[in-house]
Amino acid sequence: MIGLTTQLLGTAAESNVTVGASTPVQLVAAIQNRKVAWLQNQGIVPIWLATTDAVAVGSGYELAAGATFVDEFTNGSWWALAASSTAVVRCIAVV
Repeated sequence: MIGLTTQLLGTAAESNVTVGASTPVQLVAAIQNRKVAWLQNQGIVPIWLATTDAVAVGSGYELAAGATFVDEFTNGSWWALAASSTAVVRCIAVV
């Protein structure tokens, strides 16, 4: 694991990131040749996803507890913020 609340993932890498409710966390850094980013909320609270650090609860994509988000179309960054408490997000990027 690279870090709990730092950016992660390079070529075909996997990590778990703890997402809190107060400060947005970068889950996946922008990677020009990325083919897919796979994010799974392993927590018990929803998280909110956005392509910038301006992510906010109620704004962006809601990822329910236990749900998976797959991005096959963009190669930009993904940021997250938990609706409350904290959640752990499993992240995989494939280049």
